[in-house]
Amino acid sequence: IERGAFLQAADGEGVVAVFGFPSASSQPAEDAVRAVLDLTKKFRERRQENEEIFGDWDVNAGISSGAIVAGALKDSVHPALLASGEPIELARRFCALNHRYGSTILIDTPTFDSVSETIVARPIDFVSGTNSHDRIEVYEPLWLTAEAKPEHVARRDSFWSGVVLYREKRWAEAYSEFQKARGPEGEDDPALQFYLRRLEPLVLQLTGS
Repeated sequence: IERGAFLQAADGEGVVAVFGFPSASSQPAEDAVRAVLDLTKKFRERRQENEEIFGDWDVNAGISSGAIVAGALKDSVHPALLASGEPIELARRFCALNHRYGSTILIDTPTFDSVSETIVARPIDFVSGTNSHDRIEVYEPLWLTAEAKPEHVARRDSFWSGVVLYREKRWAEAYSEFQKARGPEGEDDPALQFYLRRLEPLVLQLTGS
């Protein structure tokens, strides 16, 4: 709410926040990504401070950009808006997909295009859209560009190269690039491990032959 979002829902299913409506914003996608990056950062800090309570908790977020349909509920005791549309459904789907890749935040291509200059993000995969025939590329936001160190950007670039090579089925080259994307010893990177697990048997086949 402090970042300008309209809180449409906060219940057992999760939180649905709409940026850019009803309050106008020139950069709703960036506002959303910044808010979620800040939220996940604060959650990680809280978990480190109190592992006993928050150790089994996690945050998963999905962000999608596009047009929605919204209307006021006239008979409601409290002012409320009913909103629906593909971006909301995709954002829900991205939340669930985080469990597959080990990521925390997933965004779609329109969102990435809007924030690529201010947010350091990396491609993760192509996933099905609300229509099973649609293919949507999802990205994982990592850092604000202003806060990213050169080594962060270099690791992102290696990961990006690895994804491209993986899609071209150049397994050995992809594995080499993903190895370059590793962070310091002990730093967890589930999305990187997701690709390394996929590649290891393929690379072993190549070396074995």
